[in-house]
Amino acid sequence: MDSSFSASAILDERQLEAVEACDKHRLMIVTGPPGCGKTHTVRSIVQKWKSLGEKIVLFAPTGQATQVLQLAVGDATIPAYTLNMCFHDYHVSRAIRNREACLVVDELSMVSLQMIVSFFLSLEGERASAGGRRTLKFKRLVLVGDVDQMGAVGGVSIAAALMSLRRVKVVRLERVWRQGDAASALARNIERLRDPAPFRFADLAQDDSFTIVMRPELSDERTRAITVRQFWEAASAETETRVLCMTTKTKLALNLAIQSARPESRHSAPIAPGSLVRFGDLVRCTRNYYTANKRLRVANGAVGLVKPGPTIEYAGYADDDGATEFDLGAYASTVHAAQGAESSTIVAVLDAETFRDPPRELLYTAVTRAKKQCVLLCTPLAASMLEKERKTSPETENLARQLKRKLDA
Repeated sequence: MDSSFSASAILDERQLEAVEACDKHRLMIVTGPPGCGKTHTVRSIVQKWKSLGEKIVLFAPTGQATQVLQLAVGDATIPAYTLNMCFHDYHVSRAIRNREACLVVDELSMVSLQMIVSFFLSLEGERASAGGRRTLKFKRLVLVGDVDQMGAVGGVSIAAALMSLRRVKVVRLERVWRQGDAASALARNIERLRDPAPFRFADLAQDDSFTIVMRPELSDERTRAITVRQFWEAASAETETRVLCMTTKTKLALNLAIQSARPESRHSAPIAPGSLVRFGDLVRCTRNYYTANKRLRVANGAVGLVKPGPTIEYAGYADDDGATEFDLGAYASTVHAAQGAESSTIVAVLDAETFRDPPRELLYTAVTRAKKQCVLLCTPLAASMLEKERKTSPETENLARQLKRKLDA
């Protein structure tokens, strides 16, 4: 390791391996379960690159994940962008190509096929010769994420495709520093869901940190909403609670059920005639908003409080002129929308009619959003579907071949 660099805190063996390899491999993946120190490892990698005088750019698939990454790195001088901005903003991609920068892409499991293809296209340089292939103009690329989570919408696992390539260095972080007691049911179930061995729903453990409610009647929308409201009321008085579900339709029903349970919302008027949003509600921003110098002002997914005016108060910004778009989605969200987020308590609602993704990866993604406690609501049919065998999709295998050709160039 470079003598001018020293980690800000103790690194375990795998974290140290990643930091030592970051200036030896052009393409590296750092993966591991929640709480294993991926963020601290990235911070140490960035510090090392900076000590070597490298140009650094940070990327993430969403605005919210971009903000989290830049805060985690702790250096406001290092630019951070969404992956889409790299493709759609010529000045951003040109600056990266011209500087031969070292890049970090966080939340790899959230990266879609379109995002990764567009990202690599935006980094292509000129052809070396007539008819020759274009080369990728970056110095080093570190991709970070939990490869056991479900992939982005579309069913293609970018992580699996990249990890199948021999020239990609893969570092797996194993030691979990978070999720409390390693003997808790929550921690044990996370490990069980990661295990590639055949899975049985009956293998899931239960204690105060992990509760399973399995009832056939949970397939009924009204019963499901009433049950979720009861658990939300019981948990939210003491902890930060988030409800996760599978579809937008279910999300709306659950948000309305929770809204009716909040005194701040129940006794308030709608912000406009016919609106579902009331004064005192918590709302979710539905797109990214930037400042004139391309700094993210409000991220897609940011939570705001509705006050008289109406004014939507987000962290660090108050929208009092209706500039932001939002919906009633702060109480319950889809599992896809919750990727990259955490809450003390997660209430995960699974039903067999809504599985569009591999059920086991979907459950793992939902459960790993919980820092302390998870409540799983499901039907017996949903429980049986969670036991389906994992398979690599043909689309993932095809992407691996395409990426190999691109990297060989």
